[in-house]
Amino acid sequence: MVVGDSWALFSWTFDSYNENLDRYGFTDVRANSSITISIAGARAENFFSEPSRKQGVADFLAANPDVEFCHLSLGGNDALGEWNKFMTPIEVDSLLSVLMDNIKSDMDTILSLSPDITFVISGYDYPNFVETAALSSIHPYYGQWTDMGQPDAFEINTMLQNLTQRLIDSSAVWDHVYFVDNTGLMQWTYGQTSPMIVPPYSTYPAHSVMLPGGDMNYPSPRTAMGLSGTDSFHLSDASFETFIQRHFEEYYWDALRNADTSIIAYDTTLNGYLSSTTYSIENIKTGKIGNDDIQSILTFNTSAINPLFEIQKASIFLNRQNLSGNNLIGQDLTLEIKSGYYGANLQIENDDFSCAGDTSFIACTYGTVEDNDYWMRIDIPEALVGFINKNGYTQFKLKYLSAATDNYFEFKNSNDTSAQPILDINYDFSSTTDKYSANSKFKIFPNPANDFLNYEIDNFSNNKQADFEIIDFTGKIVFKGACQTRKNRIDISNLPAGIYLFKFVSDDYSCSSKLIITR
Repeated sequence: MVVGDSWALFSWTFDSYNENLDRYGFTDVRANSSITISIAGARAENFFSEPSRKQGVADFLAANPDVEFCHLSLGGNDALGEWNKFMTPIEVDSLLSVLMDNIKSDMDTILSLSPDITFVISGYDYPNFVETAALSSIHPYYGQWTDMGQPDAFEINTMLQNLTQRLIDSSAVWDHVYFVDNTGLMQWTYGQTSPMIVPPYSTYPAHSVMLPGGDMNYPSPRTAMGLSGTDSFHLSDASFETFIQRHFEEYYWDALRNADTSIIAYDTTLNGYLSSTTYSIENIKTGKIGNDDIQSILTFNTSAINPLFEIQKASIFLNRQNLSGNNLIGQDLTLEIKSGYYGANLQIENDDFSCAGDTSFIACTYGTVEDNDYWMRIDIPEALVGFINKNGYTQFKLKYLSAATDNYFEFKNSNDTSAQPILDINYDFSSTTDKYSANSKFKIFPNPANDFLNYEIDNFSNNKQADFEIIDFTGKIVFKGACQTRKNRIDISNLPAGIYLFKFVSDDYSCSSKLIITR
């Protein structure tokens, strides 16, 4: 459910959420809103002062009872609508304190209608008043820029950073609330490829600024802005898709998967494709090369699965590298499983093509896979789940038996761990005690992570000892600490890029773990 101001309205009407759900393999999940609950100019201070808005949220939730997330974009109009550059630090602090209270009040109103909903608060990116509104008194935003005291880019960006930090601090203590810092995203995405027409006049390349944060001396580049670069505050259609994609990278990708254990096919030498005459470990292909059937082969070390529990469901995620011919997503995909490995040994060999697996089934697939870097999700059929090997390796073959000549998918198999094949496992906790089931769930995000990792533990109790460990693939504990609060942020900037096991341990139940990627 998308709720809030014009940034909510535009990103919803541009379909930015569903475009990213398609990108990440969740075509069976949809995002939506309405003109009653996403409104240009909306402010947190009076968002629910009109009864129609609360009723609009109530109507939406009644029509969509399975809603899990509320994507909330509020506060920008409050902050920049009341601020001007001559305000003292105390006045700015007071303004932001009142704003945080108002945002919390708005969330409480929504929680009164849907107590289990999770909020994702969307941070803003820098505006560009200095190359748009500042240059013409007839510009629609000239009056707002003047009311702010005609600030330059650094001054207005500083105010936005103050708002961002307040939202970071508040979200850290609010339950079931996550904040995504987007400052500098447009600078990082586009760069400043031509000299600015106002100070500081210079340029910088894409992907050269810090993310988040950017360069405080610059606005977001006009290339990113709406109305062909003339909108001072809002992004273009393509930029809003990129903007919402960041929320998937930082939160939704991991939250929607919601796996109890994630296993990455990190050994690239054990993934590839087979035909009747050859094999390759350079890439993962399935379909037909010429008229020869080719089968993808994927290898997962499934000994990381907790042996105490039955597997309730499992999914494979593959990242598209290339497509030859027509998109195969609409055709039947045969998924075959082998508990252990095909042939005489774990390494891929020519004879593996003719070796039979334990069983096979037509699998349900999701995602449009319409472009490179899009994910395909394969839900493993129930008939195959029981063959997943909890004591060693599990291999899968993927076959498009009806593919046309030279029609095949190619999926990524490289040292880029963030795009390697993933096997997600969810356990059936129904046979366990309520105590274990309630306490064993925890969230880790973002994943992959750069400098910081966040965790949240369901039903955390301050009366119980709880610790976490981060373990590398040699089994060495490289980071550990005590869980003092239900949610926390961990500085992992000193960890080398790689794949680790994050293990959460409490004194009254067995440990739970998730694989994490640092980069």
